[in-house]
Amino acid sequence: MSVRLKFVLLITLFVSLIFLLSFFVIYFLYARTRQDDYNRRIWAHAYQEYTNYYQLSDTDNRIKSKLAYYLPGTLVNFKVTILDSNYRVVYSNPILQDYKVDTARLLTIHEIKESHFNIDDSQAIGLYIDDFGKPAYIIASGYDKFGVARLATLRKIIFTVAIGGILIIGVFALYTVFLYTKPLVELSNQMRDITENNLKLRVFTGANN
Repeated sequence: MSVRLKFVLLITLFVSLIFLLSFFVIYFLYARTRQDDYNRRIWAHAYQEYTNYYQLSDTDNRIKSKLAYYLPGTLVNFKVTILDSNYRVVYSNPILQDYKVDTARLLTIHEIKESHFNIDDSQAIGLYIDDFGKPAYIIASGYDKFGVARLATLRKIIFTVAIGGILIIGVFALYTVFLYTKPLVELSNQMRDITENNLKLRVFTGANN
């Protein structure tokens, strides 16, 4: 492999790595933002189910503001279960869902008050609330159908743009390197032609006299 081709590959690899790293950061940040946003939406719906079941009214303006922002819109495949302090299911929506009590998880939720985890393809949240004299565990889950679809579309866009971008970078690097090293290659060829038996040859530099 010639030096010029090695140089082209080096430039293409270096720029492509920066290119791909930038796309990875964009994708990671978007995926994290989508997950955090959907977790807040699940929290809002779970909290509302709790207050509705116990017929409570929250006077905390901060809570009200979060509920007003994250409650609009329905959640796909939304499920919620409320358990009392003795781990007994007191409310379930949908009614026929089969909830298996996980004591270890409930103990963790009791300790940290809010836990996020996954149930199959759904995001889930576990809450322990004891602010109204009605201690309860709320387990809620939902599938972010539209957010996941947008994330899949973003993956396709990133893949397409990345492939196209790498090809463009490679072609541009090839053209640039060959263009700017052409005089050096020609000079090298001329110098190679000058031998002890052919000293009358002169090197053409391209400069005008």
